[in-house]
Amino acid sequence: MNMMKNSAITGATCVLLLFITGCSNVDQLPDKVTFTEHVAPILYNNCTICHSESGGAHFRLVTWTEAQRTAAALAYVTKERLMPPWPADAHYTEFIGQRGLTEREIKIIAKWITDGTTEGPKDKMPPLPHFPQGSLAGEPDMRIAVQPYFLKSNSADQFLLVKVPFELPADTFASLIEFVPGNRRVVHHVNGDMVKYDFSKKNNVFAGEQIVNMEKDTDN
Repeated sequence: MNMMKNSAITGATCVLLLFITGCSNVDQLPDKVTFTEHVAPILYNNCTICHSESGGAHFRLVTWTEAQRTAAALAYVTKERLMPPWPADAHYTEFIGQRGLTEREIKIIAKWITDGTTEGPKDKMPPLPHFPQGSLAGEPDMRIAVQPYFLKSNSADQFLLVKVPFELPADTFASLIEFVPGNRRVVHHVNGDMVKYDFSKKNNVFAGEQIVNMEKDTDN
């Protein structure tokens, strides 16, 4: 009887060990990380939608040379999860088209630097993703122009509080709101909030300043 129990326990242990070994292989990093084989697919799936010629970011991450030039910064912002910018809590819910790196992808980028930022076989380079021009969502039902603002040339970030007033003739459900910058070399990040005015407190939504320079924020 004892022999049967020992055999059963030994068999279960073997199955468990095989299962754990199989899972660890999934997370195993490549022996040699290269741009074409490992890093480019990560960037193309998560970064180049903004870091391209028509994207909103102020520099490109399309070629090996461009990624190599910013390799140290790339490793830092991904490790700290500053990039890709995604403020929504992925542990709570998920959105269509959301972008976020897995722990393995972050480690691959870090290892690419450790391995010498090698380009890799050119025939392993993934095809370039489609970079849409202008709107990413297609033809909108409504366009709201933003008041132009003159910004002097400088090398520091400047934060502006911009009011974009509008009125609709009836209550309307909005399924998508997109911000399209006129000059992508100047505007690279936008946070949007929808504000609804109480009719008894705000008779004219177009009154008042529409753009405020948040100078105090630039000192923090």
